[in-house]
Amino acid sequence: MSPSPYSFSFEPLFLVLPAVASWFYWRAARRAPAEQRPAGGHIAMFAIGLLLIAVPLNSPLETISDHYLLLMHLFQNALIADWGPPLVILGLTPAMRTALAERGGRVFHAVTAPVVALPAWLVIWYGVHVPLFYDWALRANWPLNIEHLLLIAAGLLFWWPVFAVPRRLQPLGTIAYLGIGFLTAPWLSLGYIFSSHPFYGFYEDAPRLWGLSAIRDQNFAGILMNADQTSIFFLAFAWSLLRVLAEEEEEQRRRDAVFLAAYDQQMLARSTPAERQTHSP
Repeated sequence: MSPSPYSFSFEPLFLVLPAVASWFYWRAARRAPAEQRPAGGHIAMFAIGLLLIAVPLNSPLETISDHYLLLMHLFQNALIADWGPPLVILGLTPAMRTALAERGGRVFHAVTAPVVALPAWLVIWYGVHVPLFYDWALRANWPLNIEHLLLIAAGLLFWWPVFAVPRRLQPLGTIAYLGIGFLTAPWLSLGYIFSSHPFYGFYEDAPRLWGLSAIRDQNFAGILMNADQTSIFFLAFAWSLLRVLAEEEEEQRRRDAVFLAAYDQQMLARSTPAERQTHSP
């Protein structure tokens, strides 16, 4: 018998991990010089990112995901894989990101290389949704922790090159990286949207909720997944374009300053001694 869809489910692992991450964050912030300590914005993003990972896995959303609807399962996956990880990374100060990269050493540098992170993210994203694995994880239940850990890790891996300090990608390279991700990720959601038969036997046999048939559940799940990916990539593209424009403006200002300084020197060299005396402070 399935539990009430509105009863709470708990995954202790995903309460412990955010708690440990919070402790390390607090310790790093406390030990940092005053000028490098996280501001309110950093703290808020880090906290929201952890909540978007912990709450979906420790709430009625977990119950509905595990026993009733694919729609809610994919909503849960979107929160823990697409929204939580980038906010956690953005919640780290530049100094924290630099320190983390240095402590990670060569292994961290290798796995967060864009040519590794992007394919790994795609393999995990598509791999955990393969029906054979998905049905097994849902029926056995405990492998869902593996699924969730993989999705969180894939999210952190994918977004690190975008926000890394020091940079792993130049601004235009970031746009290209995001573009490849945007073009290669949506095929799963499109498969859900346009399918005419359920992919997962577990949800086909699950108790129906909110009047959704198994196929409608799957179609709506695909729409939600597609909207989620479009939204997160749109925001990332907008951020990258604004960074490109800001850096171009800064570069133009630098060039203008160099030109004006050279012009002043040239005019000073051409001036008479009397004119130089007039213009001297």
